[in-house]
Amino acid sequence: MVVFIAAICSLPAANAQAYSDAVKQMAERIFEVFPARSTVALSIENRSSMQGREVDEIRSSMEGLLRGSGIELGESETKLRITISEDPTRYLLIAPTGPQAIIVGWKKASATAAEYRIAIKRSPVVEQRDPILDVRLSADGQDMQLLETDRTVEYKRAEDRWQFVRATPAAVPVISRDPRGSFAEIPYRMARGRNYFDTGEFGIYTIADTGTGTLFTGVDGQARLHMNTVEPVLTIRNWGSDVAAIASNCGSKKQVLVTAATAADDAPEHVQAFEFSGSAYSPVTDPLPLPGPVTALWQADATDQATVVVHNRQTGMYEASRLSLSCAQ
Repeated sequence: MVVFIAAICSLPAANAQAYSDAVKQMAERIFEVFPARSTVALSIENRSSMQGREVDEIRSSMEGLLRGSGIELGESETKLRITISEDPTRYLLIAPTGPQAIIVGWKKASATAAEYRIAIKRSPVVEQRDPILDVRLSADGQDMQLLETDRTVEYKRAEDRWQFVRATPAAVPVISRDPRGSFAEIPYRMARGRNYFDTGEFGIYTIADTGTGTLFTGVDGQARLHMNTVEPVLTIRNWGSDVAAIASNCGSKKQVLVTAATAADDAPEHVQAFEFSGSAYSPVTDPLPLPGPVTALWQADATDQATVVVHNRQTGMYEASRLSLSCAQ
């Protein structure tokens, strides 16, 4: 006999009592499935953001409760498989046992407000009339490559100005109303004739590593967080279409830059940094106002920087800048 149990939780320290009570409730229900003195093979797989210590606590608690009820743990054809995962709003213990499932749940504890704030610094790099898809800078900041819709242009810094070196035509020009492209290695192909990447299942604009999962911005206007799961553990509907991971010396050391969702042409544009803990997230900077809509936001070669391109409403110029984060005093 095989019994599959999915435990959905995150188990922060402040939620230890709720976790303990839920495991006890689940164990009591499991006792009704297995006869006394039966032997089962227990395995626990962690698919959540929790760390090894919490996983060990779950394993120890479950083993103790099972043995205390008279169930032996060891080699057996009867499998008790526990998977640890999580969802955005609550913790669950789910035990499918035949046609019905045993479900025990509890609410997640409110996230503790961040005790620090982070400031976004915007450093201008270059501006021009033609659209800029991405910018690559050398480590010493003396060489630059601009990715345009139909070519890559190289420049060298001389006399405090960028001097043209050469231009290389693109193998496949970007033809789109709102063109996109990046020097970064995106694990998906650009949809032909469109301005988004095709994952094979859905279209995305950008992708970012949150530290515990992967964040996608979809063509349907929603951002989705996946954590080793097929289905998203979190869906956000009030963000813009651009996100980029960035490192800093503050907080968790890893944040995500996010553009604002703007429906009107004259709506204010801004970028803001957020920090993720599992499927929970919170802002760690104030919004940084920008002079126009963001046309590109990419993680730079240096992980503590991101490239942002803004189409200035007043001048009509495409302004490329580097974004970085610093701990606010």
